[in-house]
Amino acid sequence: MLKDDRPIIREQAAHSLSRFKAAASPAVAALSAALKDEYIDVRAAAAQAFGEIGPSALKAVPELKEALADPNEAVRTAVSAALDKLK
Repeated sequence: MLKDDRPIIREQAAHSLSRFKAAASPAVAALSAALKDEYIDVRAAAAQAFGEIGPSALKAVPELKEALADPNEAVRTAVSAALDKLK
């Protein structure tokens, strides 16, 4: 679903994964790719999901740090919050 053609589906998939917490850890690679999605809401939802997944998402810290340079403030805020939760 994170690779669906429709941005709303990709965004909702990321939000859904966040509800699974650590059980969503198999999706970390796909969420990392979503941090580079062309749509702001998808990138922000992916970042938020990492914070909810918790320590299982630590391998995505390099991608999250890279996303701190996102041109959109909402994405940067979501990334920063996720990094804070992963400390």
